[in-house]
Amino acid sequence: MKNLNLSVFISLFLLACASTKHEAISFCFDSQSEAKNVGKYMLNHSFTHRVRYWLDGQNKSIEGLGFYWAGFKPDGSCPADQFQLKIVYEPKNKTDLNVKEIMNVASMTYKLMRKEYNAL
Repeated sequence: MKNLNLSVFISLFLLACASTKHEAISFCFDSQSEAKNVGKYMLNHSFTHRVRYWLDGQNKSIEGLGFYWAGFKPDGSCPADQFQLKIVYEPKNKTDLNVKEIMNVASMTYKLMRKEYNAL
């Protein structure tokens, strides 16, 4: 579990450090804690691998695809009393993957995984 937490931290750190493009989709929560818990659940349950599988059938992760639940200025996507969880795509290197497709599939994958999370 300790290694998993370290890998999640490193993934988020790398995601925050360098990027060539920034795309984001926001979902709203009543608390920052709830946004963080959902984001961590997604990452710990192969979110990026699932998105890639739906895109092209490969069992690989997508570099630069992840979540932000803190450390950014709210963009007005949520009411002032709610907290954002953002799906972000910030690839470090140029990719052949279509950004719009990635974000569309990421949104769909999030919604399916959110049903799993809610069923817990």
